[in-house]
Amino acid sequence: MGVLVNNKPPRPCLNCGALFHPSAAVRSFCRVCQRIKQRKGPGRAYNQGEYRRNRQILLKNAINCIECRGVGLPGDPLTVDHIVPISKGGTNDLANLQVMHRSCNSRKGANSA
Repeated sequence: MGVLVNNKPPRPCLNCGALFHPSAAVRSFCRVCQRIKQRKGPGRAYNQGEYRRNRQILLKNAINCIECRGVGLPGDPLTVDHIVPISKGGTNDLANLQVMHRSCNSRKGANSA
């Protein structure tokens, strides 16, 4: 019939900024960065199913911030925070997660509560 032509405009790679033509399989990274990303293995712990499921449970059932006891607002919503951060060996178990305002969470930083 004919040669398939990629009609999508080139876009910058999110990692290195090089222009590339996105495809169905690779939408955000150029070929080089995609290979590097695949070699690194799984992404951050926040992409794991256990964290996403526990996050939904907590946000559905939580009413107040654990730090200031305030209710979530559109300008300062409630977020899920790790009590012991992932970077310091924490897990995604429900026992290690707490609900906090975004501002309270950023004030806390990577320090465990």
